[in-house]
Amino acid sequence: MSTHDRAPLTPELSTPGALCFCLQVRFFSSSPHCPGGSASPALPTELVFALDFSGDVSSSSFELQRSALLYLLEGVAVARGNCPAGARVSVVGFHERTTRLIRFHEHSQHQQLVAAVKDIPWKRTAFRRHLGAAMRFVGQSVFKRVRAGLRVRKVAVFFSGGQTQDVHEVAGAVMELRALNIVPVVVSLMDAPRIARALELDDSGNAVFTVLERQQDLASALGKVRSCAISFDPCRRSEDCAFVQDPPPPQQVDVDLAVVLDGSREVQADEFSGAQQLLGSVLEQLAVSAEPGRSGSQARVAVVQQGSAQAPKLEFGLRTFQDRDLMKRHLFQNMQQQGGPSLLGRTLDYTLREVLPTAERTRRKRVLLTVLATRTAYEDRGALSSASRRAHCDGVALFVLTVGGRYNQTQVEELASSPVQQHLIHVDRLGAEGRGYAQRFFRVFLSALSKGLNSYPPPSLSRTCRRLEDAEILGGFNVWARKDSGLDL
Repeated sequence: MSTHDRAPLTPELSTPGALCFCLQVRFFSSSPHCPGGSASPALPTELVFALDFSGDVSSSSFELQRSALLYLLEGVAVARGNCPAGARVSVVGFHERTTRLIRFHEHSQHQQLVAAVKDIPWKRTAFRRHLGAAMRFVGQSVFKRVRAGLRVRKVAVFFSGGQTQDVHEVAGAVMELRALNIVPVVVSLMDAPRIARALELDDSGNAVFTVLERQQDLASALGKVRSCAISFDPCRRSEDCAFVQDPPPPQQVDVDLAVVLDGSREVQADEFSGAQQLLGSVLEQLAVSAEPGRSGSQARVAVVQQGSAQAPKLEFGLRTFQDRDLMKRHLFQNMQQQGGPSLLGRTLDYTLREVLPTAERTRRKRVLLTVLATRTAYEDRGALSSASRRAHCDGVALFVLTVGGRYNQTQVEELASSPVQQHLIHVDRLGAEGRGYAQRFFRVFLSALSKGLNSYPPPSLSRTCRRLEDAEILGGFNVWARKDSGLDL
């Protein structure tokens, strides 16, 4: 038995469920379908490398990328046939567009894969670098068809020649990749602090950023990528990877979070139940304030249901409960679907005026999370437009989750804060997979909120908000009591 096999389990994974998982991993990795018994990667892995072909990447810079890719492939067991272990490897190239160079199924022999990487030609281009677009392409397209199973790990390594044209899109891509349970890695050939900050939005520590400037630095620059991303073993964690928190602890966020849940008549029973489960998982990942009536820096949560023929239904306010278990008990035992018309505009107006007021003891940030499965009624469209403008100008971050296909795309895009790709997500249904996606995306979003990534309201709305300020102050509702200035990436 090897030293690796005799190593003790990581303490936090010595629970019965984790032990069963780790025994499963060892069993499948020693399958007779898997000759060689390599310990890297520890879990079956789908591994994507993205090479930078942008206009400022020279031949020598491209060769440094290739050397780094080959270095990272050393010791990696390539999955063969029916083997439930090892890595399947894909390679893409990108600049403004992304192109597939090697597909997952093309090489099941390590030597063949290495030869294919060595044969990739460098091509000079005049295109700018769009790293964020490449990251989204990899998440949405390259990982679209991967091996099924909870044990499968997904890792994407992006090489970058320097800064990118779309830093805010990189931040949105980090949210999306983590929502898809993909570990993002960026290996930059020069210092790129704005890209590094975008990767740091993943507060679980899974995302990795490193700088590689010389061939001689391969081992020192890529050691963390190899140990803590590609070959990370959740059952026997290296001390070098102590920064990886999997599962992550409850999130410390200085926020007032108001959730608007769609309980209108068109929402199916399974959709409403899925939304309840989602809210429960969001509460699980938040450190909720035990003293919501006092000043503090932990989250306060309120839930409002829209879909009542009368007034919006306040399920509980920011100061109603002192712990998440009481909130979850209300969600699962007391909350009933209202089943009336969809009047989102009226509900948002109520939430802004009555639930998220600009009063003392509010938290530093304010978020309105809307879970929406329907379009608002025709007579409510004006109220929706007015309430969303008011929320934007009042410095509230509006995050929208749409479910199914009965919502209005124009309405939700106008409702979500900017940039839209960071504040608007969609799932077909709120089953376990859809809930996991939404929960992980929203967690990275809250991390971005805490770090001051964006401004609320954004500078692009300054003129609109000045006009609204004049009108609203005359009406007695001061939307300018709070504004949040963001961090310039």
